[in-house]
Amino acid sequence: MAANVQTRNIDISQLEPQQLQQLRNQLQDELKALSQNLQKLRLAQRKFQESKKSVENVPLAQENNDIMIPLTRSMYVPGRLADTKTVTIEIGTGFFVKKPIKEGVEFIERKLKYIDKNVDAIEAQVMNKRTNLESVVALLNYKVEQLTKQMESKQ
Repeated sequence: MAANVQTRNIDISQLEPQQLQQLRNQLQDELKALSQNLQKLRLAQRKFQESKKSVENVPLAQENNDIMIPLTRSMYVPGRLADTKTVTIEIGTGFFVKKPIKEGVEFIERKLKYIDKNVDAIEAQVMNKRTNLESVVALLNYKVEQLTKQMESKQ
């Protein structure tokens, strides 16, 4: 069941400075969360690109070649390449599938397309939030300036 999301346009020029501050804070929080999500997606994008290059290079190696197998980013163990025709790919939540090299590359390319689409969508949201934030900050500064002038003229 899909949730009905209703958006409504607010004339921010009608808001009080306190309301503008709250809106600014909300937009800053949303922008921060979107930026963090974008950073995580870009990291995943780089990892999949590296994986694709690695899978594409498997057929170039010879079986029984000595290789170093990464356990962590800085720890490796020696091993031997047993098969250059297939790769084992994690398809999610700890499930692995053995696939021919070509299908492995295609799987990674599908993942990359999905991530690229999400990156594009989040980048658009970030741009929109930044524009909204700039508008709110400019209006808030203007209203504070006007209030300051009013208070000075009363004195």
